Amino acid sequence: MEMVFPVGGNGGDFKTLESGSYAAVCDMVANLGIQPGSQLYPAPKRKVYIRFQVPSERTDDDRPMVIGATLTASMNGKAVLRKLLEGWRGKALTDDEAAKFDVSTLLGKPALISVVSKDTDGKTRANIQSVSRLPKGMPTPALEGEAVIFFNSDSKADDAAFEKLPNWLKEKIRGQIAPDPVTVPASKKGVGASFDDDAEIPF
Repeated sequence: MEMVFPVGGNGGDFKTLESGSYAAVCDMVANLGIQPGSQLYPAPKRKVYIRFQVPSERTDDDRPMVIGATLTASMNGKAVLRKLLEGWRGKALTDDEAAKFDVSTLLGKPALISVVSKDTDGKTRANIQSVSRLPKGMPTPALEGEAVIFFNSDSKADDAAFEKLPNWLKEKIRGQIAPDPVTVPASKKGVGASFDDDAEIPF
């Protein structure tokens, strides 16, 4: 099964990452379905959550720290998701490539993430500012534990994946306006679907 989004159209541990750049590995991709809008942007939108492990930074019980981003699931030219993928890939996507991009191929892929941490309302919050390729020579971080992908379908495999999601993400999915399962394209391995045929780029 693949996860692609149309061209048209945070989470982590209690202990937060400090501002800086980190070698990371993608350990979770979850399709959140159609989510309610906010006060500023009231229109409902389909959302996707992408999470990274940072093995060099540890929680108090010695697990890798994690940080994620909830993004509008759109691959149009101005979409944050598309810009994140282009930065990670180190190369712009054509509209044809973007329309066929299989987001599920991100699982287990390494990246250099830039994190900005700031105090808001007495709480320290860390956000991913950008994602790029690991510099040449930098060791590739190893994934610890199991990578999780949730397609938001009615399959038994997805039921099992749902149970592996953090509780706050489960609540977000339960509160979706509609499941909006990811469409599997007719051409399962279309040109530009994952870019894993190019040794120069991570996906």
